[in-house]
Amino acid sequence: MFRDRVDAGSRLAQKLASLDLKDPLVLAIPRGGLVVGAQVAKALRCKLYLVTPRKLGAPANEELAIGAVGPGGNIYVDERLARLTGADDAYLERERNRAVQEMQRRAREYGADPLPGSLEGRTAILVDDGVATGYTMLAAADWTRTLNPARLVVAVPVGPSDTLEKLRKVADEVVALIDTTLFYSVGQYYIDFAQTSDDEVKQILSGLSDNASRTCPH
Repeated sequence: MFRDRVDAGSRLAQKLASLDLKDPLVLAIPRGGLVVGAQVAKALRCKLYLVTPRKLGAPANEELAIGAVGPGGNIYVDERLARLTGADDAYLERERNRAVQEMQRRAREYGADPLPGSLEGRTAILVDDGVATGYTMLAAADWTRTLNPARLVVAVPVGPSDTLEKLRKVADEVVALIDTTLFYSVGQYYIDFAQTSDDEVKQILSGLSDNASRTCPH
């Protein structure tokens, strides 16, 4: 159990610090993942960037995730769920376009630094406050691969065992503090799991920017 996202990030950072990470940078998934990722970036003394994958909801139920769209517009879909819920190609394309627009809006709203065009020779650490279905993390990982990192690490405080196993197939390494079959939601493993606001995201990014540029070892 984690006290809050700051506590989860501090504990995740301790585990990551014990690994041999070559020239790392943190890619955090907002909003909650940014709070966790900020602690990791501080501990590893490296730069933090945002990646903003978006969940794809089912046609009649937006809360039911059937996949996700990655930051580059790449799409990850659970084909079985898509068929069951009637999500045809036209629907998926509309939702992909809508997700891309929302990701662009968030990037403008947050004013985050753009990622380098290539991550060659570097360790990319994808961070969120937890995974459930894992669709957004899978889409983010798929897109991050296009930047050619030397090593791709997925790091989360908690996730169900079956989802973490899926992530191990797309990442070079998955670091999870809690890997469990007794999973209902990410929030059940936090005492305080209050939603992170856009203003909090901007405040965290503002506080990190100068510090990261001074302390990042590269």
